[in-house]
Amino acid sequence: MSIIIVTGLGPRTGTSFVMQQAKQKGLPITGEQFIPNFTVKQHNKNGYWETLKYNPTINNCIVKLWYPTFLDVNIQNIGGIVVLERKDKLAQVASLYKVFKDECKLNPLLMSLDSPSSLLLPFIENTEKWLSLFKETKLKRVYTEDLNSSLDEILLFIERGLTCQHS
Repeated sequence: MSIIIVTGLGPRTGTSFVMQQAKQKGLPITGEQFIPNFTVKQHNKNGYWETLKYNPTINNCIVKLWYPTFLDVNIQNIGGIVVLERKDKLAQVASLYKVFKDECKLNPLLMSLDSPSSLLLPFIENTEKWLSLFKETKLKRVYTEDLNSSLDEILLFIERGLTCQHS
């Protein structure tokens, strides 16, 4: 059993783009293109490919998971993790706010948050803590700003991870 996880150090880092490119290449992905009351189509017209609840029967595919959902995965089943991060944190926060206004229209419960950026630091810290459990060979870290030039390397990393067999 082997899965590849695509995640980011916070939202708005390019995880949907990686999922879209993997799908376009014909690699096996799982997740929903758009989730009602959760994802705003206008901000990602080709889909988000989100998985909100991990299904342990998922096998030999790519799944986009965020903290804390990836904590539900047996680490023995992970063939690799693609981690996206923005160098420009101010641009990330600006993008968060832009999308957040539209997400609040879909899901008014989000308005109870102090701000979307208040969640960013704990999100990053918890993700980094989880990533520290893995050998560097299982991780492919990419800056969002370098996505286009790194895409071939990312897709090769994903393909290699899918072919790994885990007990």
